Amino acid sequence: MGIGFAVPSKMAKAVIDSLINKGKVVRGWLGVTIQEVSPELAKQFGLKEPRGALVSDILEGSPAEKAGIARGDVIIEIDRKPVENAVQLRNVVAGLEIGSKMQLKVIRDKKEKQVEVTIGEQPKELTKGGGPSEEGPGGALAGISVHDLSPEFAQRFGLPENEEGVVVVRIDPGSLAEDAGVQRGDVILEVNRRPVRNTKEFNRIAREIGKDESILLLINRQGQTLFITLTP
Repeated sequence: MGIGFAVPSKMAKAVIDSLINKGKVVRGWLGVTIQEVSPELAKQFGLKEPRGALVSDILEGSPAEKAGIARGDVIIEIDRKPVENAVQLRNVVAGLEIGSKMQLKVIRDKKEKQVEVTIGEQPKELTKGGGPSEEGPGGALAGISVHDLSPEFAQRFGLPENEEGVVVVRIDPGSLAEDAGVQRGDVILEVNRRPVRNTKEFNRIAREIGKDESILLLINRQGQTLFITLTP
């Protein structure tokens, strides 16, 4: 077909070694949600240039939480090596040994701070099924990141194990979703009266919605259902 794909040799070797030694692919994990640093965000967080990875959320009980990493930290170095962007940080952490200790340099309140973190193993509920939507929806749904509702997530958010839908794991500050009152932990059951059972359905429906079209969400919040309207 004339199509080729390139994979960095270090990444391929790490996967092969993990399969040989452990019988599965084991990835290092911090337990943070990170985003790219735009020029505007760089000014807000005291950076001279837009680089590093901005921590927008932290999972409870994660290595990051135990190490004292805080929402709003900008990770600029890992073991004295510069972190240029969020993608680089994800790749570096994924290739680290479970249990290894790393020194992170972060910008917090416009000041540099050193944090030691012990790398953990990514929990099973984050690796099976559809993961967090990597390519967020557009239009009125922009700014919402969702995950399939696994039994582990249902337990974490106090929901019935047989509940169907997608759980909101992140909401971008200033987004329409945040303004409308959507919260982390909400389970989206319907989008415009159409049932949503997993992230694939959520993303497919989102792509079919016009940029300026209002959206009606049916959500389950701690056992109570309610409708929320998002209007561009």
